Amino acid sequence: DLGDVNVNSIGQSDALVAWNGTTESYRVVLSEEAVAETLWEDYKNYLVDDTISAESYKLQGLKSNTKYFVYVKALCDGGAGKWNLQGVDFRTDCADQLPLPYGEDFDSYPSAASLNPPACWTLFYNGTMNKEAKYPSVYTNARYNTADTDDKGLYWYMATADSTALRRPTIASLPVDDISKVTISFQLKTTASTNPSKIALGYATDISSIDNLIATVQYVDTIYPSTKWVEYSRDMKDAQGKNVHIVLSELYGKGGPTLYMDNFKVEVTPTCYVPSAQLLETTYDA
Repeated sequence: DLGDVNVNSIGQSDALVAWNGTTESYRVVLSEEAVAETLWEDYKNYLVDDTISAESYKLQGLKSNTKYFVYVKALCDGGAGKWNLQGVDFRTDCADQLPLPYGEDFDSYPSAASLNPPACWTLFYNGTMNKEAKYPSVYTNARYNTADTDDKGLYWYMATADSTALRRPTIASLPVDDISKVTISFQLKTTASTNPSKIALGYATDISSIDNLIATVQYVDTIYPSTKWVEYSRDMKDAQGKNVHIVLSELYGKGGPTLYMDNFKVEVTPTCYVPSAQLLETTYDA
């Protein structure tokens, strides 16, 4: 028999899986994607697949801010046994700094119409912070890939024409080691054909409160969206600062307060580039 499986002591790179059982050995498997029950036995892409005699197992070497799925099987009668039919999913803790390269497609958050903040980001909206800040939020309708019902994006909405810094929907990242050495990219779309809301991109040294964010943020660009998805990319080489936070804020546009964002990335800017092909002209001596 195999009791409920629990995940405790979750850190940035490890977690403890524990359960109650009465057999002598157990199989513990781990995946970054949910695995259908019919595939548990023979799935080929497990990150961990161990057989142990204890009723707990410490997972190590995990990635920060990552959702994992763990399944446990009680072994008996030469390998036959019973899986815990529920399985367990968990998310590791946020890192101290933004890990590079960083990518967020927002797909690992709850679906349907529920509004959820993305993990490891700090939110500000209408004078509130974090959980009380309703926007921006992860939302199914904000997805780039509309053909994939599991795809999700970041939904921005600013309901008031009062566009003061205090009221702007704003999201700030974990600190970046050196802001001048990264390139930021994302896909953006608006629902308004004229005078839409816009996104201001910048960085801040202190996001511990709304007042501190406003006092330290430096905006470096304003992105004007289209009614079609457009990929935006910016090299931050003109920005200066270590351990600073990437900041994105919505600037109100009376034509439409709604913006969709997806596939957000922060990557180290290359210091050299692959040469592009050139057309060479051949000349001959007379």
